[in-house]
Amino acid sequence: MVSDVTDGMLCGSEELLENWRLLSLNHKDVDMQLDRLGRGSEDSVVATMSLSFTITENTLSYVYPHLFVGAGEGSEEEGEWSPLAAKLVNQRLVMPGAAVSRMWLTFWTELVSLPIAT
Repeated sequence: MVSDVTDGMLCGSEELLENWRLLSLNHKDVDMQLDRLGRGSEDSVVATMSLSFTITENTLSYVYPHLFVGAGEGSEEEGEWSPLAAKLVNQRLVMPGAAVSRMWLTFWTELVSLPIAT
């Protein structure tokens, strides 16, 4: 894999794969859909997409633990989810996104135009 691949926040294929692993572990029904793929400036490709997932109690436990109002560590008393957390459970979120790539555009343009001998 390409070592300098980035999503704008993380860099490197290992970091990106770990991020996707955590996303899929902590959210239910993760789905990314490519909405549009088009040409940006001369040397770039722009992909617009949507990412959707369902928030579960597992999501809240690992990603938003501050929404759990508990009795405190070591206490036998049980806590509960905040009113906001209770409203979020089982909600499906859809987030739009976009990616711009300047990598390999010349290569892919040439590859697409290669004649195939039969």
